[in-house]
Amino acid sequence: MTKSMCQRTLGSRRGLLQVGALIVDCGGWLVGLFVALWARFEMDVTHEHVNSALAMGSLASAVQAMIGYGCGPYRGRHRCGSLGETRAIFLAVLTTGGALVAVNLTLPELPLPASAPVIAGLAALVVMLGARLLWRLASDRRARLHLRGATPVLLFGAGTSARSLVQAMLQGRGGRYQPVGLLDDDPGLKNLRIHGVPVLGDRGDIQEAAERTGARMLILSVSDADGQLIRLIRHRCLEAGLAFRAVPSLSEILDGQAAVADVRDVY
Repeated sequence: MTKSMCQRTLGSRRGLLQVGALIVDCGGWLVGLFVALWARFEMDVTHEHVNSALAMGSLASAVQAMIGYGCGPYRGRHRCGSLGETRAIFLAVLTTGGALVAVNLTLPELPLPASAPVIAGLAALVVMLGARLLWRLASDRRARLHLRGATPVLLFGAGTSARSLVQAMLQGRGGRYQPVGLLDDDPGLKNLRIHGVPVLGDRGDIQEAAERTGARMLILSVSDADGQLIRLIRHRCLEAGLAFRAVPSLSEILDGQAAVADVRDVY
């Protein structure tokens, strides 16, 4: 497959994902409004209530689409399920809920109970975020299935470089490396998980971590590591029977000469 074909395929997938997100979010408002009505009238919902919910749901969908398009969730500005998208969804729901409250109170006869837009907004938010969580879990599972034949690796360093490296490894299709554990000398990071990969200990736990995870390589994911640290970790790797690699230096990354994921041999 050529590069242009890959780009078109990726673009079409993103477009479908954005359309799917919009459909889910609009459906979330309809679900939320019916939940609010059922809760308010104890399941005794009339045809008038249903018509009012459908009308307000259509308004909510239109406002949600406009605000969401401006904030970015429906334009591919944020990665699905990311913190940036979550913030944008909160803003869109808050604005849409405010619009529903204003319209509901402005009309001569309240189409919905006064509390319905608030309850509907909370329920819609649960639907929206829940759908994105399920999508991320399924996406992460698919990514890990693609890494079954990859080399299991440990990473020393759980900072910014490690986070970027772990994410690149997990998202890469047909990647060569599968991160199975991290190590860091900061005791406060022990038992932390980065994109689902656990921090297993510090430099003294390299041998144990290798035996526990079946890792065959360790990557030094500290982009500004000094020579003394590099030699020490490399020596520990040789003792544990692990191959040793390192990420590029910080200056190479900043100058654009290399990316964090460009691991290399160190002699």
